[in-house]
Amino acid sequence: MDKDIKFLQDDLLKSGISHNNKPFKKELYEEFSKINYKEEAHLQDLSSLFCFSIDGKSTNDRDDIISFEKNIGEDTYSLGIHISNVASFIPYKSLIDIEASNRSSSIYSLNANISMLPQYFIEKFGSLDPFKLRKSLSVLIKIDADANILDSEIIVSKVENKLALKYEDVELILKDKNHKLFSLFEQLYSVSSILNNKRITKEALILDKPNMEINLLDNGEIDVRVADQIAKSKLIVSELMILYNRILAEFCYDSELPVIYRTQEKIEIDDLDLQDLSSIVKRYIVYKKMKPAAFSTNPSPHFFMGVDKYIQSTSPLRRYFDLIMQRQIINYKFYNKITYTADDLKLIIEKSVIKLKSISKFEREREKFWIVRYFDHILDDLIQKNLSKCFVGIVLESNLNGLALLELQEIPFRFKCYIPEVCFQGDRVNFNIKNVDLMNRSVNFIFKNKI
Repeated sequence: MDKDIKFLQDDLLKSGISHNNKPFKKELYEEFSKINYKEEAHLQDLSSLFCFSIDGKSTNDRDDIISFEKNIGEDTYSLGIHISNVASFIPYKSLIDIEASNRSSSIYSLNANISMLPQYFIEKFGSLDPFKLRKSLSVLIKIDADANILDSEIIVSKVENKLALKYEDVELILKDKNHKLFSLFEQLYSVSSILNNKRITKEALILDKPNMEINLLDNGEIDVRVADQIAKSKLIVSELMILYNRILAEFCYDSELPVIYRTQEKIEIDDLDLQDLSSIVKRYIVYKKMKPAAFSTNPSPHFFMGVDKYIQSTSPLRRYFDLIMQRQIINYKFYNKITYTADDLKLIIEKSVIKLKSISKFEREREKFWIVRYFDHILDDLIQKNLSKCFVGIVLESNLNGLALLELQEIPFRFKCYIPEVCFQGDRVNFNIKNVDLMNRSVNFIFKNKI
């Protein structure tokens, strides 16, 4: 374990984000304790609504809750998407605001969850935890059964999370027609599915990308597996968050309010080239062609999302861009103030993007570290028991010299290996582990045979 901590510290230093792991300064807490918060005149009390959260098993900080009910006598629904009003507690250019700006984002990795904001603040004011009255920036939407938006309203509100659910809970509800919440979630899933299909018709890319679960067991071993596909519950959350961000983006565009748009250039994909390939190879080809998403003050479509305009404002507890978008919208809509000019936002983008790239690189490297550690344990176990184990790899690319790029069939882990036989994209190949190099984050495999 001491060695794991040493690798973590090295990764933080190499990524240039070691500052993020430093304790929050005492002065920050002192300033925070002196802030006198006033009740906003525009605040609407929505605490009577049945609001609920849907999160992963390990989620403790809740940015968002949802309300959903059928309108009496109509084939329409009242949908509420409520995001923690973090901006109301963090004054512009305060010490905590500056610190959040410097950190740019929370960091999530096994044994290295590093918050953008002090945990004290998150627990006391920010997280939409059950049975606690919290401030929210809410979007109230009137929507029909075909997911047509009939009306929408942006308000600042007080909300209460009546029920904290995990993804697994929602999946079980949707399988049990006798459950008292079955009808609610069935209708919500239906609306979310239609929203998803509408994005697909606008060329949104929905790729079957597996998510890995990496867990450190009590005995010190590493467990790596592809997470169970919890399609319905995750689709509900993802579509509603996308909808929230779209509505805010449209409001900002119509108001000519400077904001940070999330954009992505379109790519051309020939479906005929992909139709006979496995999902692993399809994913590889598409992602290789994709242009990276970008931040800009100029509105432009987001190709992957399949939306014309998009901002990020659903995670103000863990992303600084989301926090300042929330602050910009609230101050403009309710106080007729523009906190950030377009030039201000360009400078913020310029400063933050480098940091965000470093954080993304760090998270990828940490994930790779734990996967390599997992294979290190497997190899030690095989050596001790004098056994061998085959792993199946899918060929993503190969050259005339026999060097191939492969992805394991078991988990989405890529490696390069020499294959002494002619192989083509999509071929399946058996491998054995040769050795593991934790320092360089690599697992060396030996070719055994083509399948």
